[in-house]
Amino acid sequence: MKECSSTSLGPGMLPSVTPNIGTLRRVLVIDDDPVSLSVTALLLEAEGVEVEQRTSGESACQEALPAGWQPDLVLTDLQMPGVHGPELAQQLALRWPGAARIAMSAATPRPVEGYIAVLQKPLPLEGLRATLETLCKAVPGASSIPKEAPGGEIRSGSKRQLPALDESVFLKLKSSMQAAALREFLDAMLADAVKRMELIEKALDSGDLAAAKREAHTLRGAAGMAGAWALKEAARSLEVEVDSLDDLKHGLARLKSEYQRVSVILASKLL
Repeated sequence: MKECSSTSLGPGMLPSVTPNIGTLRRVLVIDDDPVSLSVTALLLEAEGVEVEQRTSGESACQEALPAGWQPDLVLTDLQMPGVHGPELAQQLALRWPGAARIAMSAATPRPVEGYIAVLQKPLPLEGLRATLETLCKAVPGASSIPKEAPGGEIRSGSKRQLPALDESVFLKLKSSMQAAALREFLDAMLADAVKRMELIEKALDSGDLAAAKREAHTLRGAAGMAGAWALKEAARSLEVEVDSLDDLKHGLARLKSEYQRVSVILASKLL
C-alpha cells in the first residue's frame, strides 16, 4: 500500500497534472458527511463510474484501495476534521500524481490551491459525470491553478419564501434510485439532521459558537443534496450569519421548525 507521505511541498509546488480523461472511469470520493458521501457515490455509480468512498483525508491517505485500482479523479469535501484543503491536496498529489483533484463545498465556492475546481453542494443530480469530465478537460496543465465552478447558493438577501422541498430535486432523486434506496437515503438525511441539531443544542449549552457552526455546515450540505431547501437555508444562516448565543438559540429554533416541515412532506411522499 502506498500511503500519503508526510513530506510537505512548498507554496506553489504542487505537481502539475494534465488529466488524460476521455471518459471518467474511477473516482475516489472523500466526505465526512455520510449522507453527502453516499448520494455522491450513488449519482456517479448510476452513470457508470466506479467509486471508492472514504470518510476523511486520513483514511484516503492510509487505507488501501482494491488491487490495481487507481482514481482518475479525487473528489473531496473542503471542510472536514483533520487533514483537508490544500494540505490534503498535497498528500493526494504525492499518492496519485496522475489523478485530477476537484473539491466540493456547501459554502460559496472560491479557488483553493491544489484543486482544479470547487463545486458547490448540492451537486447536480443529472450529468455529474459530464460536469466533472468537462472541468478536467478545461485544465490547461497546472492543478495548482483552481477555477470556480458555478453553484446554486441561496443568497441571504432573497425575500422569497423557500419551499420545504424542491419538487424537481425530489423527482430527480426518485428517478435515479429504486424506492428502497430513496427511502434509505432520505431516512439517513433526516436522522443525520436530528444528530446535528442535538450537537448544536449541546454547543449552545456550552457556549461553543464555533462547534455549532461546524455542525450547521454539515447539515447544510446534506439538506441541499436532498432538496430540503428551507432546511438548507436555515443551516446556512446559522453557519454564516449567527454571531451570538442569542442568535444561535433563534437559529436552532428555525432549524427545528424547518426540519419538522420537511419531515412531514417527505413522509407523505414516501407513503
